[in-house]
Amino acid sequence: MIIHANHAADRVPDIVSKAIHACARGCYQAALLAGRQNWAGSDLSGKANKYGSHYARSRAGLIARIEDAIADYDWSVRSELVYHGSPKRWRRELVLISPDGERLIW
Repeated sequence: MIIHANHAADRVPDIVSKAIHACARGCYQAALLAGRQNWAGSDLSGKANKYGSHYARSRAGLIARIEDAIADYDWSVRSELVYHGSPKRWRRELVLISPDGERLIW
C-alpha cells in the first residue's frame, strides 16, 4: 500500500526530509521536490521540451543523490508509476520506502 503525500509528511523523519531537499541542484530539481514539476517530464514545454533528455538525466541524477543521502537512515527511493484514479489514472511519482517497507509518495 502506498501512503499519499498529504498523509506521508508526518511519517518521514525531519532528518530524512532535510537530506532529500539538500540533494536538489537548481530550480528544476527543487521544483520537482516541491511538486511543481512532473516526475515524468510531461509538463515540459517550449524550449525545455526540446531538451527533454537533459531534464531526464537531471531527474535521474537527483534520484541517485537522494538514494545516497538517505541510505544512511535505511530509507530508499524509487521513481514509479502510481495509480491515482480518474481522470489521470497513472502518474510517475517519487516513492520513498521506509526501513519497515512502508511506501510513501513524496
